[in-house]
Amino acid sequence: MSSVAEITGNLQINREAHVARWGVDPCAWMTAGRPHAVGAPTARGDGRPETPLEILASGGAWYAVHDPHRPLDEARAWLASVADAARRVSAVCVIGAGAGWVIDALEEHPGDLRMLVLEPDSACCAALFDRRDYRHLIEAGRLMVLSGPDFDGAANAWRVLGRIAAEPPRLIHPVIAVARREVTVAAARIVQKAIAGALANERARRQFAAPYLLNTLRNVPALARESDVGALVDLHRGTPVVIAGAGPSLNRNLEELRPYRDRAIFIAADTALKPSLAAGLAPDFVVAVDPGVPNARHLTHLPPCDTALVAEASVQSESLDAFVGRTFLFRVAAHHPWPWLASAGVETTMLRAWGSVVVTAFDLGVAIGGDPIVFIGADLAYTGGQPYCRGTVYEEDWALRVTNGESLDDIWRGDVARNPAVIETHAGEPVATASHLTQFRDALLHAARSASANVVNATGAGILRGDGIEQGSLRRIVETRAPLTRRPLPRRGLEPSVAETLRRAVRDLQSGASMPDNWMSILGEHEPSDPSLPAQLSAIVARLFA
Repeated sequence: MSSVAEITGNLQINREAHVARWGVDPCAWMTAGRPHAVGAPTARGDGRPETPLEILASGGAWYAVHDPHRPLDEARAWLASVADAARRVSAVCVIGAGAGWVIDALEEHPGDLRMLVLEPDSACCAALFDRRDYRHLIEAGRLMVLSGPDFDGAANAWRVLGRIAAEPPRLIHPVIAVARREVTVAAARIVQKAIAGALANERARRQFAAPYLLNTLRNVPALARESDVGALVDLHRGTPVVIAGAGPSLNRNLEELRPYRDRAIFIAADTALKPSLAAGLAPDFVVAVDPGVPNARHLTHLPPCDTALVAEASVQSESLDAFVGRTFLFRVAAHHPWPWLASAGVETTMLRAWGSVVVTAFDLGVAIGGDPIVFIGADLAYTGGQPYCRGTVYEEDWALRVTNGESLDDIWRGDVARNPAVIETHAGEPVATASHLTQFRDALLHAARSASANVVNATGAGILRGDGIEQGSLRRIVETRAPLTRRPLPRRGLEPSVAETLRRAVRDLQSGASMPDNWMSILGEHEPSDPSLPAQLSAIVARLFA
């Protein structure tokens, strides 16, 4: 392979597999009309013994990335220092894999190791993909490769690490680190964020796996009675879609939307529903994901409205009560009890979550065919010192504390201080936010870049800025649009045969003939420990379809 590989063979099939699995092409620079991301040429050769891979250092000298005669033995020796730790965690992070011999060495170890590879030099990334076929690793979710200097897809790098309970080891290629020092430092920061994200996800899994299981089982009758969100696909193709988060700017944004409410489909995150209804602007859809009890407050004790609910099947069952006949259910993963439900023929459409209900609302906007998709109330920051807009369920909490003598400013400062402060600079001004909000922003940017629709942020404040999202005015986007003709919502429930199979599966559960063993394991892993969970499971199963 020369300094710029031909787009053939292994290179092409690996790129296609990577896009299909992870939504990002680490060799996109090859079809972007430029030699590669950091200038040309910076690397030559392809890593095979007959054409060793070399990298250009800042001083003008070329250095071999691998032993030209025994690259695999060299990789095995490099890996030896961290092999035990990698096996314990079942994951490893590599900065600078070059032509990928270290991946070959990792494959030799027992177990299904997961590998996050960040390649500081994009030409080396092309050499890696060109040398051999990695599709079996990519398609199994065991290999993700991100290419510098931009590392597109970094927001989702934590996903490849899977269920880790401790930090995986890091391997940093000494030659590439010296030749690409600044990009290697950036890669190390991304790796640290990915590890933190994976550890947080595992903590969340332990916290929410049991509620996810129990709540989804409670909602089995709703799964049989209501509709799958797949019924909404392409329902509003080419129609403007406005998505509301509950950031501090939402109250102002709702007034900007008011004159044009009939010219766009309006989707609200669950936290934004009550402020929108209080403003007299009923959303077409409200999206709910969180299975926790506190989040049910956003969807209960509502004034009369025609809003349809798009809900993860694990939300609290009382969250569905106000939306009978206009509920559309989805799932965010294949967690239990979905394997059991799938065995009964119940298949439900997936939407993305990535930690934030606003991401799921965006995925819904894409699914229904919205274009453009416009964000409001998506500050992802503490604009004006506020944690949320006015009128959410937290307003009642604030009011109670004010009656007890606290000032609203002190209450907001305390709420904001619960998360370590992050200060970003936008338009020359400091913006106060938090690490979890920056992660949500990064996830939205990644989702926007992968969408075919034009995506606009009309919040007017906060940190939702970056490649893939245009900053714009809600009025400019929708004022020339004609009012929409409202149409009945389609329905897609279970086929009668599937519904009967599900009822038989429930009867088997109730008889004790087929209670999955791993359900009890999930309940036992729950943090904090709750000895009442097995009894709750039995009671839920006993009442299904009663």
